[in-house]
Amino acid sequence: QISDQTMVIENAVTDQSAYYTNFIGITRLEDETIVSSYAVITPTIEDIRPVMINSLPLTISVVFLLTLLFSQLFSYRIISPILKLTQQAETMRNSRRGKAAIVEIHGNDEISQLGHTLNELYAHLQRNYQELEAENLRQEVFLRGSSHELKTPLAASMLLVNSMIDKVGKFRDTDQYLPELRDQVK
Repeated sequence: QISDQTMVIENAVTDQSAYYTNFIGITRLEDETIVSSYAVITPTIEDIRPVMINSLPLTISVVFLLTLLFSQLFSYRIISPILKLTQQAETMRNSRRGKAAIVEIHGNDEISQLGHTLNELYAHLQRNYQELEAENLRQEVFLRGSSHELKTPLAASMLLVNSMIDKVGKFRDTDQYLPELRDQVK
């Protein structure tokens, strides 16, 4: 008895070669009765063994191919983020300005941790590069200013020296102008 309206009857018979089972289902509805019948033959293991042995090479081949397919997919899943990290490192190496795009690697495994660490390293290197560029600019401004400040007194000193060598006008008196030149050079 399955429910108030449905009942299933099972009848089984066996011999040396198979098991025979018949199922009869009766369902009563308000205005009709449905009768279903289903017959099943279950062979013994001795009957199944030759079929299993004959299908064993095909089964092994299918399992081998499925193993190859899943190993290929699994290795691609592992290698893909490594290839992304390698490309990022090469881009960083070949970049003049030290700029590289951040690589998105998802997951909580060692490869994603490596990717996160490399992204932080590249961001740190980029900040250092920008700081160095700013420092170089400050040094360049300083050198230009100091060069200008040094050129003016040196030019005046060279003018005095050339005037004394050529004995031009009042600069013939080297005893008077050499101490003045020394003061300017200091």
